[in-house]
Amino acid sequence: MKYDFDEVIERRGTNAMNTDGFRDYIFNAPETMQFEFADDEFIRMWVADMEFATPKVIIDAVKARLDKRIFGYTQVFDKNYYRVFH
Repeated sequence: MKYDFDEVIERRGTNAMNTDGFRDYIFNAPETMQFEFADDEFIRMWVADMEFATPKVIIDAVKARLDKRIFGYTQVFDKNYYRVFH
């Protein structure tokens, strides 16, 4: 499977800590506070957040699980699933 790491995902306006919440989280600063640099000029390396899209195979798996409509406790009974961790 190929992945497009050059695709830019706009995170502003999505409640992402990396773009929308860093002023309060890092600086405890209101939106009105003026910094020496514009918000877009900050290099945000304090949040383990990616700006890559989730691969389609994962989105499809989540959608398949959502279609089951039940989110209770589950277990994978297929032994092959656990072999990948050994």
